[in-house]
Amino acid sequence: MNKKGEGNTLGVLIMLFIGIIVALALLGGMFEPVGDMTNIRTATNVTVTSAAAAAGTVTLPGRVNTSSLIVVNMTGDEPGEVWTVNFSISNTDSNDRLAILLVTDAAAVTAGQNGTSVGVSYTYEPEGYNSDSASRSMIDLVLIFAALAILGFVVYGVRDWL
Repeated sequence: MNKKGEGNTLGVLIMLFIGIIVALALLGGMFEPVGDMTNIRTATNVTVTSAAAAAGTVTLPGRVNTSSLIVVNMTGDEPGEVWTVNFSISNTDSNDRLAILLVTDAAAVTAGQNGTSVGVSYTYEPEGYNSDSASRSMIDLVLIFAALAILGFVVYGVRDWL
């Protein structure tokens, strides 16, 4: 009776188990960054306090906005009132870095809309977003090949049992 092969089988089984757990943990951590790299996000009624002075800015979440901006009143006598015309958006900060900035216009100061709680809705590219389609396609291929590498590891480990 050959007992030498039985010990080797147990070692391969343990190696496969540990390898698969580690590989799946690493693969699972790749999905969120890939989502940021390939998907445009939507922000709905992000509550911020508008700048107190004319031409003052408030930084909003995201890197670059991709749609028009909707600003609504969140407090006071008329919550939900649209104030979009008294605000504008800028995509670069004072250091020329990409950022989404809500700019309070002089008309907002005149209308008493400065320094108040507003809800801002827009779509935006998150940090790390790949703006060209070739990059977005390549990152999906990275996930596919990572999954194939895990499959190859499993097949290599169980090939002797089949």
